[in-house]
Parts: sequence; C-alpha cells; structure tokens
Amino acid sequence: MKTYMIRLVLSVVALLSASMTRAFDFFALNEDDVLIYYSILSSLERTCGVSRDPSGYSGAIRIPERVSYNSVEFTVVKIDNSAFYSCPDLTSVEIPETVTSIGSYAFLGTGLNSITIPSGVSIINIGTFTNCINLASITIPDGVTSIGVGAFRSCTNLTSMTIPDNVTSIGQYAFQGCTNLTSMTIPDNVTSIGQYAFSDCTGLTSVTIGKSVQTMENYAFDGCNALKEVTSRIENPFAISSHCFPEKVRNSALLKVPKGTLAKYQSTRYWMTFSNIIEESTAYRSLKLSDDLQLFSYSENLDFSGCQSQKVYTVCGFKPETSEVIMMPVTNVPAGTGVLIKGGTETFYPIVCDQSSSFYSNLLVGSLTATSLTDGYVLKGDCFERVDVPTTIAANSAYLTLPASAQGVKRLTLKFMEESTDIDLVKDEMPQGNSHWYNLQGTRLNGTPTTPGIYIRNGRKVWVK
Repeated sequence: MKTYMIRLVLSVVALLSASMTRAFDFFALNEDDVLIYYSILSSLERTCGVSRDPSGYSGAIRIPERVSYNSVEFTVVKIDNSAFYSCPDLTSVEIPETVTSIGSYAFLGTGLNSITIPSGVSIINIGTFTNCINLASITIPDGVTSIGVGAFRSCTNLTSMTIPDNVTSIGQYAFQGCTNLTSMTIPDNVTSIGQYAFSDCTGLTSVTIGKSVQTMENYAFDGCNALKEVTSRIENPFAISSHCFPEKVRNSALLKVPKGTLAKYQSTRYWMTFSNIIEESTAYRSLKLSDDLQLFSYSENLDFSGCQSQKVYTVCGFKPETSEVIMMPVTNVPAGTGVLIKGGTETFYPIVCDQSSSFYSNLLVGSLTATSLTDGYVLKGDCFERVDVPTTIAANSAYLTLPASAQGVKRLTLKFMEESTDIDLVKDEMPQGNSHWYNLQGTRLNGTPTTPGIYIRNGRKVWVK
C-alpha cells in the first residue's frame, strides 16, 4: 500500500515538474500514512525542513522527529517558509520538539484550530499565522524572543494569548485584527511595540504594558475602542503618538501608572491626554451600569471627576407645582451618600479618595445594606414612584425621601440641571419676569433670601453669598 502511494505521488510530481519549480527535495509517509514533503538543509548535519505540498496539506498532520531518505536519517529542525500556506482544510499540526525554526508565512491562511510551538523555537517570523481564522488557542514556548511582523494578524478566533517573558520585540501588525482577544499583558522584557501591533483588536478591554518598553509606534492600539483599562509599568514615560490609542479610549479608559509617576504622565505628550490617570496604589471601584439611570451608594468617599460617559446627581430639591425633583450634578460624593448615575452600560472607575468636598442638600438616602422601605420613593424607569407596600432596597443603592408636605405625590419626574457654568440653568416653563425665589426643596420664599446658599430664581440656580 505504501509503495503504491509513493509511486502515485511520483507520477503526480512528474506531471507538475514541467510547470513549477520544485520546492522540496524528497517526500515520505509519516506513521499515519500522510505524505509530507521535505527540503534538505544540511547533508553534513543531516537536517531537513518541512516543505510545501504542491497540492496542499489537509486534515491532521503529525510531523516526525526524523525521516529517512536514500538510507540516510535526517532530523526535522524547521518548518519552511510558506510550508502550509493557504491550506484551509488543515485542522491541526503536531510539531516535534526537534524543530527550532518556523519560517515566514508558514501557516498563513490555514484552517488550524490549535497548535503548540516547540520549546526550541526562538523567533516567530513574518506572517507565520496570519489569517488563521479558526485558530482559537496557541501555546508559545518560553524560548521565543521575537514575534515578527503580522505573525498572528487576523486570527479572529484567537481568544487568549500569553506572550512569554523572554520576548523583547513585538512586530508591526503582529496581532492586528484579533477581534476576540479580550486582554493582553506585554511582558517586562519587551522594548518595542510596532505600529498597528494590536490595532483593530475590537474585543480588547484591558492591556498591561511592561516596564521596559521604550518605543510604541503609531497606531499600536488604534481601533481598540473597547479598552476600559490600560496599565503602564513604564516608570519614565516617553512621548507617544496621538494615534497610539483612540481618542475615545483616552477620554474614557482608566490609565494606571506606577506609584510616584502620576505627575510624569500628566506632563508627557499624549499620555497626558488620558482623562482618568491614577497611580496603581490608588484604590478604585469599577461600576457596571445595567440601565441608563441607576441609584448608587458606597461605603467610601468617591471622586467621579474622571468619568467621561456618565454623570452623577443628587436630588437637591422638589417643585410641588410640577411634581418634579431637581437633579444637581456632583463629582465628589461622601461615603454612604445616595446618588443617581446617568449614562450607558459602560464600566467606569470613580476613585476612592481620602476626603470629599461638601455639596448641597440631598433628598436621596444611601443604603449600604439591604433595607426594607415602607415610606419613600424608588426609581422606576426615568421617574420616582412612591412605594405602596414594603419594598426591599438593595445594598449599595438609594431611595428618595420628600418633606412631609409633599407626601401625597405618587409620581415624580426628573429635571436635570446642566453643567456648562457655575450657575446652571434649570430648563422649565417658568414665565418670563417671574422673580420669585425658591429654596432647593422647591418652597417659595417671601422675598429675597437672607441666608447664604443655593436658591432657584427664574429657572436658574443662584448662589447667594
């Protein structure tokens, strides 16, 4: 059977030899009766590499450690350039530990779903696994020191990747378009990250950059708009391009930097454009909104000033004539205070701070533990509704209370103040020329207030000194 197959292949090769240059020196069947092609690398050292099958490899391939040709035993030490190029039906390749080199574009465009690279391989070359759209996992040995240009480009099914500690460089386009990668840690020995290295990794939510990185080229993380957390271990930050990270990421993601380096990052070009930079030693709390509006309270003082997509409000007053509660924007929130967070379903990071600046009266009551509420208001959609039966308030949530004079109100709508100036406009339908004064509880005053504080007049929030 084996003799017949070899003769058949010889006939095919003879037919093709007139129209193509032979890229192999010999071929042989492996233990599974699969034909593998080889090139002789050194007759003296008796080494060979796996070459391209003129008709393309398919299925599962097991490469032997040694193979005989003309009664001489050769050791397989290399996967040649483009050896498995464009083999969509190739599902797996078992590479022996004798292999120390994998050529450029060796597995480009194959149907591989998993592969283990031998421990002796030190370099992953240009385009080695480009466009392996079925590749879900890969094990890279500790001996690898360099990941070449486009090595894993467009491996869209790759969900996880551990870069070995000995890697010192990540080439251009190395992981571009790996859309299912969710996190990436760049080891401390890496000194350079090429342009577009991780661009268009649209599923990437967190990345850690090792302390030895000295160059990060343009567009390194371009298109990674899902990034929520960037951790940099670089103690002496260098200027980066404005295109290294998308503007959306610089506006909303949390940048964590080494202790004692905050001022350096805040004064270094384009690192400084991150809106939310903290030192790694700073405690912080990540919050995930499930709705557009959400009530919240926490056991420590929080600073929301770095949150870009969400706004935080207290209920500063009540207008009985319109059954509205007035929502005042705040940034610093004392421990245990109830607030309303307005935003999307993004994760964001208020900083736990030592002190919190005071703000004005708040009709929201924080609930750090689960509480049974019998008299008050809970958030229902975009309104507050009074509870009719005992209602459980979840831990770290809040509920609304009103003065006794307003207890008959069943449903309250929300009126949000703007944040454009120190004196914010309350958009309401108060008639022009109405000069009545109201306190923040919505009670009309008799004349001009005599006590310093915040009041409402002609629909405006006014500070009286």
